[in-house]
Amino acid sequence: MLFRPLIAGVILSTLHQSSLGTLYLIVPSKLHPLWYSQLLPLFFYISAIGAGIGMVILESYMSKRAFGRHLEMDLLEPLARAMVVALGIYGLMRIQVIVRNGSYADVLNLTYEGKMFLLEFVLGVLLPVGLLAFRKLRTSPTWLVVGAFSAVLGFVVNRLNVSVTGMERASGIRYVPSVMEVIVSVT
Repeated sequence: MLFRPLIAGVILSTLHQSSLGTLYLIVPSKLHPLWYSQLLPLFFYISAIGAGIGMVILESYMSKRAFGRHLEMDLLEPLARAMVVALGIYGLMRIQVIVRNGSYADVLNLTYEGKMFLLEFVLGVLLPVGLLAFRKLRTSPTWLVVGAFSAVLGFVVNRLNVSVTGMERASGIRYVPSVMEVIVSVT
């Protein structure tokens, strides 16, 4: 009885993330090749697993600060290992798709889209995986939080890249958020 809300939450979040990725499959000619793939629903789902684990770690850290408690490293360290696996799989799949569809030229030539992809990939995959793959760093509360924060930030940049950066070239306009949009997002 106690697990029903938990199961419902897992199912709904799974459906939400893969459905959000599926939404962008209807615009193959408008979404930039760095982000468009038939695997987009799977990419959204796997990256959400990694970022969700990162968010759990961040929430634990914020709870520690707010209530003066200690971080439960015996619980968070295995979560960080799972995050490394999820983000590693996600990163390898993304690289494979980019190489197959030839859009790596945008990354190598450092086009606007290529730079935004690199920002997303470094923040959301390379930095957290690079930090938390090592037990010594993973068991350090400071590095654990840095890796988790990076994963969450990379997740946010990915979703912005798919919904904004990836569509800008096709629309012919460059989107720059207003000061009020930035303030609302930050708060």
